Amino acid sequence: MKDYEAVTLKAFLAALANQSAPLPAEIQTQLNQSSANHDQHIAQLDAIARQNPDLKEPYLTARKLLDSPQERNKGTRVKPNAVDELQNPESLTLDNISHFRDETPLESYVKQLIKTDDQTLSKVTTSILESANSVEAAPWFIFNLPS
Repeated sequence: MKDYEAVTLKAFLAALANQSAPLPAEIQTQLNQSSANHDQHIAQLDAIARQNPDLKEPYLTARKLLDSPQERNKGTRVKPNAVDELQNPESLTLDNISHFRDETPLESYVKQLIKTDDQTLSKVTTSILESANSVEAAPWFIFNLPS
């Protein structure tokens, strides 16, 4: 599997897992039909994600996270300055709040998928696309990936 194909599948699965409502029946049917040979339908999965208003934003966000994984965890860390902290204790609180935030569900899915090898990715993709409700199946399969 080529790198861009793996990125497409991982982003698609993360976007599916990020949904709160099932996909329309016609899209679920398309996914079921492409499950057996999804590696030949990667362009179709990309098109489905980009054309579906609910999938588009999380799909594109997941692609960005997957395309530059080394950038995801980089943040600006400020070295503490004891003099400044003593003179202005509120600034430390605001600074800490701005540097630390909870991981979004989409980021959690991407984090799980990023370390998945091609063979496992292929098996999980088939299982998710074969499901009667791929949106419901995706989170379970993603969080039960072998470590």
